[in-house]
Amino acid sequence: MLGGYFYDFPEFLAFFVAVRFALSGNLIGILILTPIAELNKETFFFFIPALFPFVRRKLDFKKSAAYVLGAMFIAGVTYLLVLSRFAGNTGDMADWRIIDHAQDFFRIGSYFLMDSIYGIALPSRMFITHIIYVIWITKTSWKYLSDDWKLHIKIAAVINGILYFMFVLPGELRDLGLLQMSLMILTAYFIRDLIQKNYQKTA
Repeated sequence: MLGGYFYDFPEFLAFFVAVRFALSGNLIGILILTPIAELNKETFFFFIPALFPFVRRKLDFKKSAAYVLGAMFIAGVTYLLVLSRFAGNTGDMADWRIIDHAQDFFRIGSYFLMDSIYGIALPSRMFITHIIYVIWITKTSWKYLSDDWKLHIKIAAVINGILYFMFVLPGELRDLGLLQMSLMILTAYFIRDLIQKNYQKTA
């Protein structure tokens, strides 16, 4: 996980479970999971549309769209209930970050920062090796994905990309959480590809 912390794990667990439910056709399970996951973090609301390609395995287009909208409604109501509980707190709901991203994008030093995560020195933010690895893994593994997985990634990338560049601090790769599930799948194919190629060379 790129730049993640322990408190990110419940969020990613919810994403993994939701995809698992969708792939197995357990649509009731997703509806049960939705308010629980939304209570943990509001990002689950934005992850739900990315489940559409998997829901389509069991339902037709209109029913899939209605199901996704229904799940988003449940998540939205849950979020509003949480919001009402903390509405009196000071501070803005979100910060506008587009200008910060534009400036950071052209700052060479931002691609070579280090950080201490739980006492361990690790590459930080949009470190150059992170970018290379993600591009390499995606380029190598994309051809192995089914059409619904490709659509899932595209939907998640559009939604997460908009949210990321509008509201997130520059370089915070952990906030590309909607794509973590996809990165794990792509990485699994990437490792399998390396093992197979190495086996063929030694056979």
